[in-house]
Parts: sequence; structure tokens; C-alpha cells
Amino acid sequence: MTKEDLKKTVEYQYYRNNMILSLIVFILFTSLLTVPFLFISESRGIEYVMLIFCVLLYLPVIIYYVYRQKETLKDAETYQSFTVHFIELVPSLRGLLGFELLIPIREFKKVRVITKAIYSSSIFSMMMPQVTDYHNKENQVLYSESLHKVLVVKKKVSDF
Repeated sequence: MTKEDLKKTVEYQYYRNNMILSLIVFILFTSLLTVPFLFISESRGIEYVMLIFCVLLYLPVIIYYVYRQKETLKDAETYQSFTVHFIELVPSLRGLLGFELLIPIREFKKVRVITKAIYSSSIFSMMMPQVTDYHNKENQVLYSESLHKVLVVKKKVSDF
């Protein structure tokens, strides 16, 4: 597999979308906190304090999502493509769901792996991949036996 193939996975898109959303919230939050102080002549540098506060608040979140994107693209050549039926749901503490998969690696060897819990069953979470798009369906996954890691290939709109 290539890095371009890995960029089409649900996990990579999830981290990318959350990073973009965090940047947008950072810019809006910073603007709302610092712009009013620019027009007050007696503020004496409080806008810089607000800016530093916003950077310290959002920078770790943005760094986390950039790191996870880079981590997803690592070792692209170790992944193999498989088609797997998504049946079992695995709940997480955050209210999101993952899937437990049985991947047939070789003729008589199957590996049980769990996807990242990034799937949502809520209609209000537009940035998240929806469980209904993948549950009880055949889906393409990329699996690395050496990393024991599975990535789900994002479905095209025409596949739904």
C-alpha cells in the first residue's frame, strides 16, 4: 500500500477533520477573545495574555491530531487489503463505537482485531463516520500483521 491509499482510510479522515475543526474553533475563540481588546486603549497587553491562553489551550489538541495523522501514514508498505464483513460492535467510554473484525490472513489463519472507536450512531455527529454506513456490510480494510493494526477504507458516496 502507498501513503495515498492510507489517506483514504476512515481513521486518517477522522483525524484530519478533527484537526481542521480544532483549528477553526481556535481561530474563532482567539478572535472573539482578543479582537475586543485591540480597540481598548487601556488594555495594556491583555490581548497577548488572551492569545497565549488560547494557544496553550488548543495547541496540544492540534498537535495530537497532526501526530495521529502522521502515525496513520507510517509503515504503509506493511498493509494488505482484505474484504471483511462488519458485524460485531464494540462500545467505548466516549460513546463512540468500534468494530470487532475477523480477518482471514492466510488459508487457515484468522486474526481478531478491533477498529478504533470513531464510529457514531448519532445523526448529529456529521464529522464522524456513521455506524449504519459500515455495520452488517462488506467493507475493505487494510491490515498490518507486523503492527497488528487495522484501518478501514472510506466508502465512496456511490457505495451507500
